[in-house]
Amino acid sequence: NALGSDSLTYHDVIFLDSLYTSIVSSNQVYCSFNNVHFMGNGNINGNNTFDTLSFEPGKTYQLQSSRTQTITGQLNIRGNNCFPLTLKTYLQGSQATIFKASGTVSGDFILMRDMNATGGATFYAGNNSTDLSNNIGWIFNNAPGYVYGLGVDTIVMVCDSGSKNYLLNTINFNAGSNATYLWQDGSTDTTFIVTDSGN
Repeated sequence: NALGSDSLTYHDVIFLDSLYTSIVSSNQVYCSFNNVHFMGNGNINGNNTFDTLSFEPGKTYQLQSSRTQTITGQLNIRGNNCFPLTLKTYLQGSQATIFKASGTVSGDFILMRDMNATGGATFYAGNNSTDLSNNIGWIFNNAPGYVYGLGVDTIVMVCDSGSKNYLLNTINFNAGSNATYLWQDGSTDTTFIVTDSGN
């Protein structure tokens, strides 16, 4: 935008440093982002709009109190059983707002404090999240269709001579973007296709 504008528009911003705290600070202007991904801890100041905002397991994210973060697309906010993520404000007892007009937010393994979820979206914090205090608009249950890990054991019976494949997917492992996988056949993809019984 032009110099002197009261708003700035960014495309993709990825904070690659996983060891330190990265900061989005827009107290003087209104900022709009396409995709913001924090690989490490993060602080968000001012009022901002994100198409996609992504947090990593095991990290801490602090939002400025009395400010609104608007999500127009996706809020990726899942920790895991080894590395829950923390979402809170700087000042305990003073809320920050997350606004999403429609759709579903599906989180899990979050230690959450002072978050006001609002708009027409449904905000699920997840069964494995902890309501530390002063959270409004969050449902501390899993979103419909979300199951942590591989889900329940599944038995597949094939009654004809043709083979039946079954896809195992790690999407709900919530491991973060730096995770790697190793299946029993030595493959390292995020999915594995079972083609024979016992595999």
